[in-house]
Amino acid sequence: MSLELDKSAWKRVELGEVAASSKEKVDPYDGSVDRFVAGEHMDTDDLKIHRWGDPGEVDLGPAFHRRFRPGQVLYGSRRTYLRKVAVADFDGVCANTTFVVDTKDPRVLLQEFLPFVMTSDAFHAFAIAESKGSVNPYVNWSDIARYEFDLPTLEEQKRIADLLWTLERHRQKLVALAATLKLSASVLISDLRDSHPAVKYVREVATVRNGQNYPKHMQDGRPGDVPFFKVADLDRPGNDRYLTNPGGWVTSEDVAALSADILPPGTVVTARVGAAIRLERRRALASPALVDENHLVIRPHSIDADYLLAVLAETELARSSNGGVVPSLNQKIVGSVGFPDLSPESERRVGRTYRSLGDVRGSVLAEVASLVDFRSAVLSAVFGD
Repeated sequence: MSLELDKSAWKRVELGEVAASSKEKVDPYDGSVDRFVAGEHMDTDDLKIHRWGDPGEVDLGPAFHRRFRPGQVLYGSRRTYLRKVAVADFDGVCANTTFVVDTKDPRVLLQEFLPFVMTSDAFHAFAIAESKGSVNPYVNWSDIARYEFDLPTLEEQKRIADLLWTLERHRQKLVALAATLKLSASVLISDLRDSHPAVKYVREVATVRNGQNYPKHMQDGRPGDVPFFKVADLDRPGNDRYLTNPGGWVTSEDVAALSADILPPGTVVTARVGAAIRLERRRALASPALVDENHLVIRPHSIDADYLLAVLAETELARSSNGGVVPSLNQKIVGSVGFPDLSPESERRVGRTYRSLGDVRGSVLAEVASLVDFRSAVLSAVFGD
């Protein structure tokens, strides 16, 4: 990618030469601010603050006295590997472990360009390398103030910032759209449950069993003709609802050696053991495949496959799991899940609608990923990440 950057007039600077950490204080209880932002309110690689707290509802403690204003950059100085950088769009208070950063002179460094200096991979790598401590690593402002980068001219800063903020605003709109689509799918099933009290159970319309044992010697990344999914593959790109991107393959000879039953498209799978249960991930196979023994397999025989995925995806199973050091789900728990008893035609209609919402959401999220990749390419071109 070429931005046609002329770096001949760029100046090598340290962050502390052109930006400063604000020391403005505020009493969070004097009524001048009505929101506080803590570390958990900031998201990794997301410039927008989506959550906050009310100072009137909690005892914040003495650390929360740093005031921030719209346009200022907030940087989480604890656990720098989490890459928490945000731009405030409201007045509030944060702890003194969150740096509130301003340009020293907008004629040298534009405030709107500053967030991208602090979201580049080069900056994060520097901050992580400068971090102290092992359990809760942190940096001081004096540490990251030494970060060096090539500062573009004001004209170039504006051009780059305008491009990156256009990307960021579009990304935020797409993320909001994806959330709306997800909510719409959930409401579709919850309204259906409210309006159709008659219930069927999973055990009546599907068989439930464990996945296939997958010997270590078959997990060497060799080519094959049958896709094989592990629990970790449920979050691979392209596997948001329907499993299309396997992490491994097995051969037909492997299938015979395992005496494995290749699962048909439409089979629903979910994590069976461990912390993965709490993620509430339900997926359906998009093509014939095998899944490992850490899955539960729900294979429909007298229900629309898309409808089965819809009702299971909108059912919380973690709270019904067996407790202990390693939580688990079993066939009985999943088989006892009830759902609205619809006619075959209605099942197909609901299943298609749910799938369509998921397909559109998947396309939106794919565009989000493309924007993130493009932003990374721009930052790399600018800062040499």
